[in-house]
Amino acid sequence: MQDIIAVLPESIANQIAAGEVIQRPASVVKELMENAIDAGATEIKVLIKDAGRTLIQVIDNGKGMSPIDARLCWERHATSKIRKTEDLFHIRSFGFRGEAMASIASVAQVEMRTRPAKSELGSMVVIEASKVLKQQEDVCAQGTSIAVKNLFYNIPARRNFLKSNAVEIKHIMDEFTRVSMPNPDVRFSIEHNGNLLLDLIPGDQKTRIAQLLALDSAEIFYGEEHSPAADYRVFLGSPKIAKKTRGDQYFIVNGRFIKDPYLNHAIANTYKEYLPEDTFPTYVVFLELDPERVDINVHPTKTEIKFEDEKTLYALLKSVIRKVLAENLIGSRVDSLFDDSSFQSFLQGKEQPEFPTEPKLQVNPSYNPFQLDGSIPRQKKNLGRWEDLYVGMESQPKEQEEAPNLFFNSETHSAPKQVFNGAPVMQLHQSFIVTQLNQEMLLVDQERAHERVLFERLMRNKERHKSASQQLLFPRVIEFSANDALLVEELLEEIRHLGFDINPFGNNSFIINGLPAESEKAEAKELLEGIVEEYKMSSGFQGADQQEKLAHALAKRSGMKKGRVMSGPEMTELLNDLWNCSEYRFTPDGKPVVIGFDAQQLAKLFA
Repeated sequence: MQDIIAVLPESIANQIAAGEVIQRPASVVKELMENAIDAGATEIKVLIKDAGRTLIQVIDNGKGMSPIDARLCWERHATSKIRKTEDLFHIRSFGFRGEAMASIASVAQVEMRTRPAKSELGSMVVIEASKVLKQQEDVCAQGTSIAVKNLFYNIPARRNFLKSNAVEIKHIMDEFTRVSMPNPDVRFSIEHNGNLLLDLIPGDQKTRIAQLLALDSAEIFYGEEHSPAADYRVFLGSPKIAKKTRGDQYFIVNGRFIKDPYLNHAIANTYKEYLPEDTFPTYVVFLELDPERVDINVHPTKTEIKFEDEKTLYALLKSVIRKVLAENLIGSRVDSLFDDSSFQSFLQGKEQPEFPTEPKLQVNPSYNPFQLDGSIPRQKKNLGRWEDLYVGMESQPKEQEEAPNLFFNSETHSAPKQVFNGAPVMQLHQSFIVTQLNQEMLLVDQERAHERVLFERLMRNKERHKSASQQLLFPRVIEFSANDALLVEELLEEIRHLGFDINPFGNNSFIINGLPAESEKAEAKELLEGIVEEYKMSSGFQGADQQEKLAHALAKRSGMKKGRVMSGPEMTELLNDLWNCSEYRFTPDGKPVVIGFDAQQLAKLFA
């Protein structure tokens, strides 16, 4: 029988390993930044070109490497972090597998310069597709600089699977945030195509979180819990800044970002009573525990780990979350009852509790409320002839007050057809409109109906190039997180087409001079941030372009909400506008707007 098993060449084995470790440019950023942290760097620079396709360069001022280490670090399973099996249970560093550098070198062209502090000269190593092309002495600064060029140049299929620059740079910023957040004593900066995206100076942990998430420090609540099992430090966002996406949620164990649905559930379950419906909290949780009680050697990306005692960690986390929220939102300390010395003295019988006494009221019997200055009585005018005030009014015909037109814009919408012909309308639960049309009873969701009307109006404005804008009395400057700022910049022209008068203002900020005319009484910051959140949620909105997604996001944010009391003319006007839409039965994302019941269906309900 012919032998069919063969040992794969090292280059192919490295490319297979790279499929797990290096999935996209963001993976390279993560691995190189983590290595810089392990090297003791206090300043780390990340330079990106073309969202990582052309260049990813990470420069640090860490301890550097000797010439031998500079060559050996590119070999598979070469690591300085572990020496024996027992070391796997005492890991404090980010890297330890020895796979990342070899994986990067197998799918890119790499150039490294490195120099230890005590050496006058450093080393330069050039590698291409796992082959060392050059190694020589080099004059360079202390630390290490690694430039990864033309990622996946030798695997065209992998390169073709990369997404747009906007998507890839977002993933890079996610990894940059996850590494820089737990290291507030290190200075980090990142540039993309020569533009500085973030420059984080060393400081305290709360300031670093506020910088990365573009939050006000006053909106972040802090608390901690210490126990023999683990130590928690939690930074919780106020419910006021809750979002409709899960983006700003970070769980960091021993300095490493991880994903753990079980422990995240403890936070969400405790938070939910304080949050508006369908929103998610912002939080950063730091968990410190003995490395022997956690196994991080589960997956090559090291974001999935196993805990020795998850139930205890879950209970401790719920406790500290509940305590921090109670102290900051209710104004009471959860544990103050047992910590208070007077309460302990009362339990021991040393002192009696103080009970409130009934207040004593003082009454001035000479005070007369119908006298001025206590002496001059008020003159009673017209008390006996009040009917004279209304003489002649009964003969005047009453003019029908015209209801305000809240939904019709004559500039963008032709006159609606009167489809109801006097059919009665009624509001139900301040959320639904009940009426009759063509022998059917109709139940209309007023929030979704207004959403559909606004969406079609915005899309007509786009086609006619008539985006009405209402100018603000005072311009507003709005700062976003680095990720959201990149998204806004990508969508800037489409946002302007909606009626926003907006321009970049530097440092991830934008200045707004005008809002869309449809956004009546909207607050600029809440409106634009809400549109960004809605847009990020619209990934399931299949077949829609960017403008449609943004128009839908604006319609959802600007439209009326459930609980709005509507008059009869307002309901009729809304229904007329809805029936003039090209599609009145569903919202742009496919949710039902109108439900109809004919006589037979109603009869079946009573069968």
